[in-house]
Amino acid sequence: HLGARIAMVRRGGVIPHVERVIEAAADGANAIVAPSTCPACGAAVVEDGDFLLCGDPSACIAARVGRLLHFVEACDIQGLGDVLVEEAVQRGLFKSPADLFRVTSAQLTTLEQCGEKNANKIVAEIAKAKSLPLDALLRSLGIANLGKTAARALAERYASLATIRALTAAEIAQIKEFDDVIAQSVVDGLKENAALLE
Repeated sequence: HLGARIAMVRRGGVIPHVERVIEAAADGANAIVAPSTCPACGAAVVEDGDFLLCGDPSACIAARVGRLLHFVEACDIQGLGDVLVEEAVQRGLFKSPADLFRVTSAQLTTLEQCGEKNANKIVAEIAKAKSLPLDALLRSLGIANLGKTAARALAERYASLATIRALTAAEIAQIKEFDDVIAQSVVDGLKENAALLE
């Protein structure tokens, strides 16, 4: 309930874990209820560990925007912020991260928030991202549980994307930074992103 005092601890990741309620809310009227539908598209929510996810991310504009923004950040593409990406997705200019590499300055200038000078800068930034370190490419895919350290360890051990894509979960789990769950996430994530990688 809003107004309650709770004890929280950081456990492993960065998301705090509620340990216990120290003092209940005085009136108990403002219960915090997890949403059952995606606030952006109305699809049913799926619980995945500590996360609530849209159950239909391919049809959800907010999920597509989030995926693109994660890709942009991982690839260090400057100039493409929340507002521009959201407008580009709504107008059908960006459907997947691959569309970033096909966009032209002229297409970007059709967006309300993007003039010609800014469009040229963004296209130049995207051109730089066409050659990425392997660990940045792996991170950009948004594979569950694959953070910077694990992506770097994977890229250092296996220097090519083709080699990594051919690995089994058992082979990946042999790397110190990985356990069975993360290894399986990598294998599944690479399969899910096969079309994008191609």
